[in-house]
Amino acid sequence: MQDQETQTSPLLRALCRLPGFTLFFLMLFVPSAYQPIKAVLLLLVLLTIVLPLLWGRRLALHPKIALITLIMVLTGICFVSYGLISANPGALRVSTVYILWPIFFTLFVAGVARMELITSLLKLLVMAGLAVSLYALSFVLHSRGLLPSYLYIELDQSQRVGFYEGFSKLNLASLATLMFVVPFLLATLIVWPKELNPPISRFWQWVAVSFGLLILLLSGRRAMWIVVASAPVVVMVYRCFLARSFRDASRKTATRALLGLVAILLSTYGYLKIAYDFDISAVYAELEAGFEFTSEANESPFARQQQFYSMLGDWSTRPLVGLGHGAVSRYSIRNEESPWAYELSYLALLFHTGIVGLTIYVSGIIWIYIQGIRMMRSGDKLGLFIFPLLVGNTCFLIANATNPYLETYDHIWVVFFPIALINLWLLQRDYPAEFPPAPIAESIVP
Repeated sequence: MQDQETQTSPLLRALCRLPGFTLFFLMLFVPSAYQPIKAVLLLLVLLTIVLPLLWGRRLALHPKIALITLIMVLTGICFVSYGLISANPGALRVSTVYILWPIFFTLFVAGVARMELITSLLKLLVMAGLAVSLYALSFVLHSRGLLPSYLYIELDQSQRVGFYEGFSKLNLASLATLMFVVPFLLATLIVWPKELNPPISRFWQWVAVSFGLLILLLSGRRAMWIVVASAPVVVMVYRCFLARSFRDASRKTATRALLGLVAILLSTYGYLKIAYDFDISAVYAELEAGFEFTSEANESPFARQQQFYSMLGDWSTRPLVGLGHGAVSRYSIRNEESPWAYELSYLALLFHTGIVGLTIYVSGIIWIYIQGIRMMRSGDKLGLFIFPLLVGNTCFLIANATNPYLETYDHIWVVFFPIALINLWLLQRDYPAEFPPAPIAESIVP
């Protein structure tokens, strides 16, 4: 398979990859918008993956990944069918999330089973995160009257901003991308030594994380503040699983990175305090208000409390299999257009699929982490690459607990990007003749 790939002309390879790279960038930069454009790109990407199979090309998908995908898709079919039989209003609508998208993204995983594609996607991830931060900053500056209209491009991202005493609140659909990218960058700065020759230079890593931290702090979103606060802890915990050679090689890098991050946070706080009257005590009060579930004055926490008791009560009537995908809880409707969608996404999954379904879905996530830790311990270069992806994935999953980001096509890549690295690692391990492992720089090997 690798020989067939190298025989293809560079121009043809670039043209075949362009739709995929463009689609990934748009998913990161403008999620939940411009879907007709993404649909065309999606079709082109699928064609570049599927058509070569007609000429006897092997699908670069490890049997374990194929088996797990089959289990997840069959689980989705069962619970969507259960929902349709139960006349759940959202059963058909959520079928794409639990049946169609896992199939498509598994094909994408097979389509990027090359080291050069993985490194290109990592690079694109960082640059898209920087683009999101710069666009968010341009919107804030425009709203403050500091950026003229002719320099601001209005995109369809449901952007809103409010300035309050001591903090601001920013709404932008693409901010969800930063909840993955910023922890990802914190991990790369701490663990990727310069000798590794990382996919993107440390200069751009520092630039992207600086702007990302600025926007996340400026956002006024509690989930994002929690992600920023928890990311360093997650990084240091996962660092313990790295092979000793990588830990030793990155010790000085980690020390310098942590000191640099402290300096960035202090500088960012100083800038926000001067420019936006940012007050840490007001931030703490806002965070504290997010945990006051009994007060109707705090609309979002109060609504989540209602969801919690309502879904828990309905689930208790059918604890093993739940009420099926697309079910609506009797006493809590948050969205009239999609009443089956709830912010407490993990409890909603329990409500919809019961203990059986939740166990299957959670087992799939646990498998990703087990394989990722095995990769990190192996000393393989892909183990270093999956490290920041697992950090970003963990922080994103924390935020997803109270915001159902993974219920949308534009964010499900968070789960499948680590799978892409696992797939390549398994292929290199079990089929080394077709997928030769990438060499590691001698300077970081003891």
